[in-house]
Amino acid sequence: MREKWIIHMAIACLLILSGCITFKINSLSSPEEVVFEMELCSKIEDAGELLEPLEIASEFPQDGRNIYCFISLMEVSREVRMKWKWYSPDKSLYRESEEVIVNSEGVYLEEITAYDKITPDIEKKWQGRWRVAVLIDGQFKVGKSFWIK
Repeated sequence: MREKWIIHMAIACLLILSGCITFKINSLSSPEEVVFEMELCSKIEDAGELLEPLEIASEFPQDGRNIYCFISLMEVSREVRMKWKWYSPDKSLYRESEEVIVNSEGVYLEEITAYDKITPDIEKKWQGRWRVAVLIDGQFKVGKSFWIK
């Protein structure tokens, strides 16, 4: 009888004490940039600290106006190198931006906004399906198709 009582008390103590133990699990990987938003638009607005896309679309007229590829990166804690590649309907590289370096200080930034733009020549027939690709640190991160009509 005494042995059962000791076993029951030991189990009760373990159950009570188990709620008092906590663990903090450290992340095994460092925070990476996340493409929060990618939009194609006709205008960009300076909205204080960040930029914002205006007139978001997936079809654009061939009238000599700019077409912007806007991206927003969240929770960036290291230097990031970005580049845009624009492909025409015949799948040839129309434009490749210079590499843009952001957060070279390596501080934590809640959000980063950036864009690149093209202005398709109205003299040429550029109508059709286009593609833009965003590379981060030399690797494809996100892409989007759009139409020029």
